[in-house]
Amino acid sequence: SPVQEWAIQEPISDTVDGAAINTTAPCFLEIDLHTVKREELDFVAEYSLKVTRKDFLHAIVVWFDVSFEACSPPVLLSTSPGKAATHWKQTVMYLDEVMVVDRGDTVSGLIAGRKSKNNPRDLDVKLSVNFTGKVPYAPRVQYFRLR
Repeated sequence: SPVQEWAIQEPISDTVDGAAINTTAPCFLEIDLHTVKREELDFVAEYSLKVTRKDFLHAIVVWFDVSFEACSPPVLLSTSPGKAATHWKQTVMYLDEVMVVDRGDTVSGLIAGRKSKNNPRDLDVKLSVNFTGKVPYAPRVQYFRLR
């Protein structure tokens, strides 16, 4: 429906149970807060996720980790599913089509993020999704606005 198409562009911030994640979780962007320049915060990054069990894939979930290396001992703040909950939670970007996936299938593509031109507090995200597995799915591109 038109409302669903509009609503799916708004990712949700929610606490995701670690058991709900059915793919690998590689890092797709690393930022050094000591050296990063403002213009480097807009990004395009490749990602590749290996499916770990037969299941449905409803969404791509993203989160961040921050490493405080100057501390002794170093401290890692993780907002990932399965770790202690934080107020940042995780960001859930729902796919416009639920996928049936099996162990060993691959979901890959590009994720691009930039500060919204309409509101500097928002982040515009473009996600391309390519699937390699037993069930064929056409490649797709989805757009999201994180508020």
